[in-house]
Amino acid sequence: IEGYDFIDFDADAADLHGHGSHVSGTIGQATNNGIGTGGVAPKVTIMPVRVLDQYGSGSAASVANGIIWAADHGANIINMSLGSTMPMDVVGDACDYALEQGVTIFAASGNNGFTDQIGFPAAYDSVIAVGALDHVDTVTSYSNQGPELELIAPGGDTSNDSDNDGFGDGVLQETVQYGEWAYHYFNGTSMACPHAAGVAALVHSNGITDPYDLRIALHESAEDLGSPGWDMTYGHGLVDPVAALAWELPDEDDRLTMLDHSVHMAGELRAIIGWTTSIPANSRVRGDDGFELKEDTMITQHRVTVHGAAGDSIEYKFGGSDGKRKVAETVRVTF
Repeated sequence: IEGYDFIDFDADAADLHGHGSHVSGTIGQATNNGIGTGGVAPKVTIMPVRVLDQYGSGSAASVANGIIWAADHGANIINMSLGSTMPMDVVGDACDYALEQGVTIFAASGNNGFTDQIGFPAAYDSVIAVGALDHVDTVTSYSNQGPELELIAPGGDTSNDSDNDGFGDGVLQETVQYGEWAYHYFNGTSMACPHAAGVAALVHSNGITDPYDLRIALHESAEDLGSPGWDMTYGHGLVDPVAALAWELPDEDDRLTMLDHSVHMAGELRAIIGWTTSIPANSRVRGDDGFELKEDTMITQHRVTVHGAAGDSIEYKFGGSDGKRKVAETVRVTF
């Protein structure tokens, strides 16, 4: 469907680099037609949003604008095979916005070979970070690892030919290089990320559409690799499309929901934001004036006191997580 180009600022989001087409093919290349390769979710609809130039470079503003545009135009899943070692607040805010609109967001963990740090935007809470495996299901030497890593997927390693087929062990996909369309082996967490996003598209089409539920589905259905349970190298494990499609939502009584919330003025310059969760969760509050509170005690009755100057009108986002699902609401308090 129609996308947008935030480099040339027009509706023609054609790929002038080749990276984006390779990624998009891994997600949605047509299958069962006797030609080339197939994508993970071959009947998916692609919304191309160009945020990098013909050299693969771009600004945080372009990326943020692309995320917001996609969220505002009906995207269900966003794949970002891009990143930086430095945080980009405007991109993080855009990811938070997209998540609030019901979008599930994926990003590559990065190709720096770090063992304790992943790139941005993958490291943001609102984004699912994906690392890369090689041909024999070992994390690649280039794939960033760290505490925010959630999933691992095939990323390839073109420096090896472990199956002795005469080609480097990259991810094969059709793309444009130097103006010519052909099939190319690429490797990177950029190639791993669309495998996970493609599986998310399948699960979404299967009826699991809430971003938090979809995230849990991929976590709990992943093939555990490395140390038992989550670890910084493999996250929750190798994304598994068959198991993910078989995953079922837990009973409503076992899921985190926000039952009610209220704001009580406790003086001219003080207010208490209170809310109740169905099961114990931590507490998070953030105000647009810069106020931020994080409390990790798992409780069901939440109360946070906020302050303001006379005449202030401050919007607060509040909620929490049980470690799997998040809930959040927004209120505006006038002092």
